[in-house]
Amino acid sequence: MKKPLILKDLSIDDYHNDKEYLSASSIKEAHKSMKHFNHYRNEVKVDTFKLHFDLGNAFELLLLDYFQKTNEFNDKCIVFDESKRPEQDKGITSKLNQEWKQSILNGDKYVIFEKDVVTLNEMLYSCQADETVRKLLGNTDKQVSLFWTDEESGIQLKTRPDVNKSKANVIVDIKTCDSAEPSDFARSVAKFNYPIQAAIQMRGAVATGLMPQVDKYYWLAVEKKAPYCVQIFEFDQMDWEFADMLVQQTLNKIAKGGNKGYSEKSYNDLGIITLQLPKYYYE
Repeated sequence: MKKPLILKDLSIDDYHNDKEYLSASSIKEAHKSMKHFNHYRNEVKVDTFKLHFDLGNAFELLLLDYFQKTNEFNDKCIVFDESKRPEQDKGITSKLNQEWKQSILNGDKYVIFEKDVVTLNEMLYSCQADETVRKLLGNTDKQVSLFWTDEESGIQLKTRPDVNKSKANVIVDIKTCDSAEPSDFARSVAKFNYPIQAAIQMRGAVATGLMPQVDKYYWLAVEKKAPYCVQIFEFDQMDWEFADMLVQQTLNKIAKGGNKGYSEKSYNDLGIITLQLPKYYYE
Protein backbone atom coordinates (compact mmCIF):
# COMPACT_ATOMS: atom_id res chain seq x y z
CA MET A 1 0.00 0.00 0.00
CA LYS A 2 1.43 3.35 -1.04
CA LYS A 3 2.16 6.07 1.48
CA PRO A 4 -0.47 8.87 1.62
CA LEU A 5 0.69 12.09 -0.05
CA ILE A 6 -0.05 15.79 0.40
CA LEU A 7 1.28 17.65 -2.65
CA LYS A 8 1.25 21.42 -2.33
CA ASP A 9 2.89 22.37 -5.62
CA LEU A 10 1.17 19.95 -8.01
CA SER A 11 -0.51 21.81 -10.87
CA ILE A 12 -4.17 21.22 -11.67
CA ASP A 13 -3.14 19.81 -15.06
CA ASP A 14 -0.76 17.27 -13.50
CA TYR A 15 -3.44 16.35 -10.98
CA HIS A 16 -5.98 15.59 -13.72
CA ASN A 17 -3.40 13.82 -15.88
CA ASP A 18 -2.76 11.24 -13.16
CA LYS A 19 -4.81 8.15 -14.11
CA GLU A 20 -3.55 5.79 -11.40
CA TYR A 21 -5.72 7.27 -8.64
CA LEU A 22 -9.50 7.68 -8.82
CA SER A 23 -11.12 11.05 -8.22
CA ALA A 24 -14.65 11.89 -7.08
CA SER A 25 -15.72 12.12 -10.73
CA SER A 26 -14.94 8.45 -11.28
CA ILE A 27 -16.63 7.44 -8.02
CA LYS A 28 -19.80 9.33 -8.95
CA GLU A 29 -19.91 7.53 -12.29
CA ALA A 30 -19.48 4.17 -10.56
CA HIS A 31 -22.30 5.07 -8.18
CA LYS A 32 -24.59 5.29 -11.23
CA SER A 33 -23.40 1.92 -12.53
CA MET A 34 -20.23 0.06 -13.43
CA LYS A 35 -21.09 0.55 -17.08
CA HIS A 36 -20.93 4.31 -16.53
CA PHE A 37 -17.64 3.92 -14.64
CA ASN A 38 -15.97 1.86 -17.35
CA HIS A 39 -17.14 4.22 -20.08
CA TYR A 40 -15.87 7.24 -18.14
CA ARG A 41 -12.48 5.64 -17.47
CA ASN A 42 -11.97 4.36 -21.03
CA GLU A 43 -13.37 7.16 -23.17
CA VAL A 44 -11.05 9.63 -24.83
CA LYS A 45 -11.06 12.63 -22.54
CA VAL A 46 -11.31 16.14 -23.96
CA ASP A 47 -10.57 18.91 -21.51
CA THR A 48 -13.60 20.95 -20.50
CA PHE A 49 -12.16 24.27 -21.62
CA LYS A 50 -11.76 22.90 -25.15
CA LEU A 51 -15.50 22.35 -25.36
CA HIS A 52 -16.98 25.52 -23.93
CA PHE A 53 -16.23 28.78 -22.20
CA ASP A 54 -15.54 27.99 -18.57
CA LEU A 55 -16.96 30.59 -16.19
CA GLY A 56 -16.99 28.32 -13.13
CA ASN A 57 -13.28 27.44 -13.08
CA ALA A 58 -12.35 31.01 -13.93
CA PHE A 59 -14.37 32.33 -11.00
CA GLU A 60 -12.82 29.86 -8.59
CA LEU A 61 -9.36 31.11 -9.59
CA LEU A 62 -10.43 34.75 -9.31
CA LEU A 63 -11.98 34.21 -5.88
CA LEU A 64 -8.99 32.34 -4.48
CA ASP A 65 -6.62 34.91 -5.95
CA TYR A 66 -8.37 37.58 -3.90
CA PHE A 67 -8.39 35.72 -0.61
CA GLN A 68 -5.07 33.87 -0.94
CA LYS A 69 -3.11 36.67 -2.64
CA THR A 70 -2.22 34.53 -5.66
CA ASN A 71 -2.21 35.28 -9.39
CA GLU A 72 -3.74 32.11 -10.86
CA PHE A 73 -6.53 33.87 -12.80
CA ASN A 74 -4.15 35.90 -14.98
CA ASP A 75 -1.91 32.87 -15.54
CA LYS A 76 -4.60 30.34 -16.43
CA CYS A 77 -7.43 32.33 -18.06
CA ILE A 78 -7.77 34.05 -21.40
CA VAL A 79 -10.51 36.36 -22.64
CA PHE A 80 -11.94 35.41 -26.03
CA ASP A 81 -12.25 38.70 -27.90
CA GLU A 82 -13.35 38.41 -31.55
CA SER A 83 -12.23 41.97 -32.22
CA LYS A 84 -8.64 40.66 -32.05
CA ARG A 85 -9.12 38.15 -34.88
CA PRO A 86 -6.28 38.33 -37.45
CA GLU A 87 -8.50 39.12 -40.48
CA GLN A 88 -10.42 42.14 -39.29
CA ASP A 89 -12.15 42.61 -42.64
CA LYS A 90 -13.62 39.07 -42.52
CA GLY A 91 -16.01 37.26 -40.23
CA ILE A 92 -15.03 34.66 -37.66
CA THR A 93 -15.83 31.88 -40.18
CA SER A 94 -12.87 32.68 -42.44
CA LYS A 95 -10.14 30.04 -42.50
CA LEU A 96 -7.50 32.17 -40.79
CA ASN A 97 -9.93 33.46 -38.16
CA GLN A 98 -11.12 29.90 -37.49
CA GLU A 99 -7.53 28.74 -37.02
CA TRP A 100 -7.00 31.62 -34.59
CA LYS A 101 -10.16 30.72 -32.69
CA GLN A 102 -9.23 27.03 -32.44
CA SER A 103 -5.74 27.90 -31.23
CA ILE A 104 -7.38 29.63 -28.26
CA LEU A 105 -9.97 26.95 -27.59
CA ASN A 106 -7.38 24.18 -27.85
CA GLY A 107 -4.86 26.00 -25.70
CA ASP A 108 -4.02 25.30 -22.08
CA LYS A 109 -6.08 28.11 -20.55
CA TYR A 110 -9.68 28.52 -19.40
CA VAL A 111 -11.55 30.62 -21.95
CA ILE A 112 -14.13 33.27 -21.07
CA PHE A 113 -16.06 35.86 -23.08
CA GLU A 114 -15.20 39.53 -22.75
CA LYS A 115 -18.69 40.18 -21.35
CA ASP A 116 -18.10 37.52 -18.69
CA VAL A 117 -15.40 39.66 -17.08
CA VAL A 118 -18.19 41.91 -15.78
CA THR A 119 -20.08 38.86 -14.48
CA LEU A 120 -16.99 37.50 -12.74
CA ASN A 121 -16.33 40.82 -11.05
CA GLU A 122 -19.95 41.06 -9.87
CA MET A 123 -19.72 37.54 -8.44
CA LEU A 124 -16.47 38.41 -6.70
CA TYR A 125 -17.96 41.62 -5.30
CA SER A 126 -20.87 39.68 -3.79
CA CYS A 127 -18.39 37.45 -1.98
CA GLN A 128 -16.30 40.40 -0.84
CA ALA A 129 -19.37 42.15 0.51
CA ASP A 130 -20.50 39.16 2.60
CA GLU A 131 -18.92 39.27 6.07
CA THR A 132 -19.37 35.53 6.68
CA VAL A 133 -17.74 34.67 3.36
CA ARG A 134 -14.81 36.94 4.19
CA LYS A 135 -14.32 35.19 7.53
CA LEU A 136 -14.71 31.74 6.00
CA LEU A 137 -12.25 32.26 3.14
CA GLY A 138 -9.78 34.43 5.03
CA ASN A 139 -6.53 32.82 6.22
CA THR A 140 -7.06 29.63 4.24
CA ASP A 141 -4.38 27.17 3.10
CA LYS A 142 -3.23 27.09 -0.50
CA GLN A 143 -4.91 24.39 -2.59
CA VAL A 144 -3.34 20.94 -2.13
CA SER A 145 -3.68 17.57 -3.87
CA LEU A 146 -4.28 14.53 -1.68
CA PHE A 147 -3.46 10.91 -2.60
CA TRP A 148 -4.18 7.81 -0.49
CA THR A 149 -5.40 4.21 -0.58
CA ASP A 150 -8.73 3.04 0.80
CA GLU A 151 -7.93 0.26 3.27
CA GLU A 152 -11.12 -1.77 2.78
CA SER A 153 -11.25 -1.87 -1.02
CA GLY A 154 -7.61 -1.24 -1.88
CA ILE A 155 -8.68 1.48 -4.34
CA GLN A 156 -6.25 4.38 -4.78
CA LEU A 157 -7.96 7.74 -4.42
CA LYS A 158 -7.20 11.40 -4.97
CA THR A 159 -8.95 14.66 -4.22
CA ARG A 160 -8.22 18.38 -4.41
CA PRO A 161 -10.51 20.43 -2.12
CA ASP A 162 -11.07 24.03 -3.19
CA VAL A 163 -10.44 25.55 0.24
CA ASN A 164 -8.85 24.08 3.37
CA LYS A 165 -8.65 25.67 6.79
CA SER A 166 -6.51 22.93 8.32
CA LYS A 167 -6.07 24.70 11.67
CA ALA A 168 -9.86 24.85 12.04
CA ASN A 169 -10.55 21.41 10.46
CA VAL A 170 -12.80 23.02 7.84
CA ILE A 171 -13.25 22.31 4.10
CA VAL A 172 -15.08 24.64 1.69
CA ASP A 173 -16.21 23.67 -1.81
CA ILE A 174 -16.94 26.50 -4.26
CA LYS A 175 -19.96 26.01 -6.53
CA THR A 176 -21.17 28.43 -9.20
CA CYS A 177 -24.86 27.98 -9.98
CA ASP A 178 -27.91 29.49 -11.66
CA SER A 179 -29.75 29.67 -8.35
CA ALA A 180 -28.51 29.59 -4.77
CA GLU A 181 -32.08 29.56 -3.44
CA PRO A 182 -32.00 26.76 -0.83
CA SER A 183 -34.50 24.39 -2.46
CA ASP A 184 -32.92 24.91 -5.91
CA PHE A 185 -29.40 24.34 -4.61
CA ALA A 186 -30.54 21.25 -2.72
CA ARG A 187 -31.70 19.80 -6.05
CA SER A 188 -28.28 20.55 -7.55
CA VAL A 189 -26.60 18.84 -4.60
CA ALA A 190 -28.64 15.70 -5.26
CA LYS A 191 -28.41 15.84 -9.07
CA PHE A 192 -24.62 16.22 -9.18
CA ASN A 193 -23.97 14.01 -6.13
CA TYR A 194 -22.06 16.63 -4.18
CA PRO A 195 -22.30 14.54 -0.95
CA ILE A 196 -20.12 11.81 -2.49
CA GLN A 197 -17.56 14.42 -3.50
CA ALA A 198 -17.68 15.90 0.01
CA ALA A 199 -17.23 12.50 1.66
CA ILE A 200 -14.18 11.75 -0.50
CA GLN A 201 -12.63 15.14 0.31
CA MET A 202 -13.17 14.58 4.04
CA ARG A 203 -11.75 11.07 3.80
CA GLY A 204 -8.68 12.38 2.00
CA ALA A 205 -8.06 15.16 4.50
CA VAL A 206 -7.99 12.65 7.38
CA ALA A 207 -6.27 9.76 5.57
CA THR A 208 -3.34 11.94 4.47
CA GLY A 209 -3.00 13.71 7.80
CA LEU A 210 -3.95 17.11 6.41
CA MET A 211 -6.44 17.34 9.29
CA PRO A 212 -6.89 15.09 12.33
CA GLN A 213 -10.62 15.26 11.66
CA VAL A 214 -13.09 17.38 9.70
CA ASP A 215 -15.38 19.43 11.92
CA LYS A 216 -17.23 21.44 9.28
CA TYR A 217 -17.88 21.13 5.56
CA TYR A 218 -19.42 24.00 3.60
CA TRP A 219 -20.58 24.65 0.06
CA LEU A 220 -20.14 28.25 -1.07
CA ALA A 221 -22.81 28.77 -3.76
CA VAL A 222 -22.42 31.81 -5.99
CA GLU A 223 -24.98 32.73 -8.63
CA LYS A 224 -23.79 33.36 -12.19
CA LYS A 225 -26.47 35.93 -13.00
CA ALA A 226 -27.96 39.04 -11.39
CA PRO A 227 -28.40 39.73 -8.56
CA TYR A 228 -25.40 37.39 -8.02
CA CYS A 229 -26.53 36.14 -4.63
CA VAL A 230 -24.02 34.23 -2.57
CA GLN A 231 -24.99 31.67 0.05
CA ILE A 232 -23.04 29.39 2.38
CA PHE A 233 -24.56 25.96 2.99
CA GLU A 234 -23.31 23.68 5.75
CA PHE A 235 -23.26 19.97 4.97
CA ASP A 236 -25.38 18.59 7.80
CA GLN A 237 -23.29 16.18 9.88
CA MET A 238 -26.40 14.00 10.20
CA ASP A 239 -25.87 13.17 6.49
CA TRP A 240 -22.12 12.55 6.63
CA GLU A 241 -22.39 8.90 7.61
CA PHE A 242 -24.82 8.15 4.79
CA ALA A 243 -22.59 9.84 2.19
CA ASP A 244 -19.55 7.99 3.51
CA MET A 245 -21.45 4.71 3.32
CA LEU A 246 -22.31 5.39 -0.33
CA VAL A 247 -18.63 6.00 -1.05
CA GLN A 248 -17.52 2.77 0.61
CA GLN A 249 -20.21 0.72 -1.12
CA THR A 250 -19.16 2.20 -4.46
CA LEU A 251 -15.45 1.56 -3.85
CA ASN A 252 -16.17 -2.07 -2.95
CA LYS A 253 -18.24 -2.36 -6.14
CA ILE A 254 -15.35 -1.02 -8.23
CA ALA A 255 -12.99 -3.48 -6.59
CA LYS A 256 -15.26 -6.38 -7.63
CA GLY A 257 -15.45 -5.15 -11.24
CA GLY A 258 -18.24 -5.84 -13.72
CA ASN A 259 -19.99 -3.90 -16.45
CA LYS A 260 -23.69 -3.84 -15.58
CA GLY A 261 -25.87 -0.79 -16.15
CA TYR A 262 -28.80 0.28 -13.99
CA SER A 263 -29.89 -3.34 -13.65
CA GLU A 264 -27.30 -3.75 -10.89
CA LYS A 265 -29.74 -1.83 -8.68
CA SER A 266 -32.39 -4.50 -9.21
CA TYR A 267 -33.33 -7.02 -6.52
CA ASN A 268 -34.25 -9.78 -8.98
CA ASP A 269 -32.35 -11.93 -11.46
CA LEU A 270 -34.10 -10.36 -14.45
CA GLY A 271 -32.74 -6.90 -13.72
CA ILE A 272 -36.23 -5.38 -13.57
CA ILE A 273 -36.63 -2.39 -11.25
CA THR A 274 -39.90 -1.42 -9.57
CA LEU A 275 -40.20 2.32 -10.10
CA GLN A 276 -40.66 4.42 -6.97
CA LEU A 277 -42.54 7.64 -7.70
CA PRO A 278 -40.80 10.70 -6.20
CA LYS A 279 -42.46 12.42 -3.25
CA TYR A 280 -43.10 15.60 -5.23
CA TYR A 281 -45.36 13.63 -7.60
CA TYR A 282 -47.94 13.44 -4.82
CA GLU A 283 -47.81 17.14 -3.97
